[in-house]
Amino acid sequence: MRRLYYIIVISYMKLAILRWEKRNNFITENMSILEQKDRLIIDYFKLHWVEVFHVFLEDFNKEKKTFRKTYTLTQGYLWETNLSLKPDYIFNMITNSHEWIFDTLKDTNVSCSARVARIANNKYNTYWYFSSIQPSSQLLADFLQKNTLWNYNDEYIVKPIYWSKWSWVRKIKGTLLKEQASELGDYWSILLVQEFIDTSWWYPNIASWVHDVRIYCIGQKMVSSIVRKPEDLSEFRACIHLWGHATLFRVAELPDDLLHHWLDVISILKPKKTDFFCIDFAYCQKRNDWILIEINSVPWFRLEWEESIFDSKVLKWIHWALSKHL
Repeated sequence: MRRLYYIIVISYMKLAILRWEKRNNFITENMSILEQKDRLIIDYFKLHWVEVFHVFLEDFNKEKKTFRKTYTLTQGYLWETNLSLKPDYIFNMITNSHEWIFDTLKDTNVSCSARVARIANNKYNTYWYFSSIQPSSQLLADFLQKNTLWNYNDEYIVKPIYWSKWSWVRKIKGTLLKEQASELGDYWSILLVQEFIDTSWWYPNIASWVHDVRIYCIGQKMVSSIVRKPEDLSEFRACIHLWGHATLFRVAELPDDLLHHWLDVISILKPKKTDFFCIDFAYCQKRNDWILIEINSVPWFRLEWEESIFDSKVLKWIHWALSKHL
């Protein structure tokens, strides 16, 4: 096996110990989302004679740029190996990426790179970089103490400034949020209050109800796009891992007004050629424009209709990018 290492970084996380039952060749019904993602990467790159290992940042030697230990994933367990290695590439699975992580991995090839991760992983950072195309936003502390922008009788979106897999995203009236202020005291600086954007309006040939458009990117290149919709028509969120479904949408058919915003985002992100990330947009009829929902630096690797690992279009593009640039 070719000794080129693509490393998955996991910091202080434990994989669930689950049964190994094959379904669709490479996904199991009883695997956690985290383990499914790991298994996908491991199995796909194995087809191309590339070994993938787990590593922990506490095992990293900053001077030598090596990890003193590695771990392999076997039937839900992480098994420690005696192998020490210097990685060619790191899939960073840490969404709450602090400065010490980037300092530790300085001069190491990581996806996503520090700039993209800093902007994407903190929703408040995202807003200040892209306030012109995002829902208006305030920290909860500002909303409760010195809000001069909004009517408290309106509905707002409340979400953690760090990744939440949509499960912590709530729609709530401002008056109720103020009533709960004392109960939320510990979260004033880590919750974001956003203007509610109605994404249920029709857009020609793309969406007829609540939706978002996810664009998969490698560096400054679009590689795929999907339209995500909830099953429940009363749901305001479009997340296929908790509910709903996705359909493939050809990149070449994305409308010009959406592409214009995508180019603006790319020009600010300045991604490296080996960065892999997603950009999510949704159409807002009230603004008569596309709105940036979020940037995802640790996205899912498999499109839901792909029945085998050989159909994994996103991983195919990632492998192409890494093979070309490493």
